[in-house]
Amino acid sequence: DERAAAALLAAWLSSELSENPVERVIAAMREGAPRMGASEEVYSAASGSKAETALYYGNEGKRGGVIAFLSALCESGEPHTLLLTSDEDYSAVAAAVQEDTAEYVTDGTCVVLMGHGTEHEANAAYAKLQEVYKANGTENYFIGTVEAEPTVEDMVQAAKDGGFTKVVLRPLMVVAGDHANNDMAGDEDDSWKSIFEKEGFEVECVLKGMGEIPAIQQLYVDHVKDVMQSTNE
Repeated sequence: DERAAAALLAAWLSSELSENPVERVIAAMREGAPRMGASEEVYSAASGSKAETALYYGNEGKRGGVIAFLSALCESGEPHTLLLTSDEDYSAVAAAVQEDTAEYVTDGTCVVLMGHGTEHEANAAYAKLQEVYKANGTENYFIGTVEAEPTVEDMVQAAKDGGFTKVVLRPLMVVAGDHANNDMAGDEDDSWKSIFEKEGFEVECVLKGMGEIPAIQQLYVDHVKDVMQSTNE
């Protein structure tokens, strides 16, 4: 089923499984009914690291494309990153998000981007993206995570240190799903919106995923093309 397939891919990505399991995942997809997806966490007993993976099984009419892409990954023999691969990608993502949120930025306003976060070493990507903003002189964009570091408390402190009075919250995730609607913009006391409001900030939540930004969409398309091309060489 989809959870077992997700676990297989996570184990492979975290180097716990030497065999490439994508062929088995493809076979399961071909045999099963259309599904929307699943996620699974895999822990390494040796290193204590955690790998996370999410599968998109595709709706009717899209399954063929999903299978074709996974087939290309299988033939390549190694995992691929589809968004943040190079320094140029980090710069492109930072610029795309900044351009898409420019309308919300006024005097005294900062933009706080909520990433997912992970205990895996890949969490360093958030700090690297923050460095891109710092390097280009953008001092009103801050990147935090909901399940790792930097934390929401770090974001509150950054907003205070910058002298900002208004915070625009936006998910740094492909889809504005549960984390964005509840952990970020929810009315519970522990949501990011509530925490910032308690600290005296005016808060505006933008429930728009990165996948809605055309420039981000193009990055995914370009990287998928690279994967497909590399398997045909």
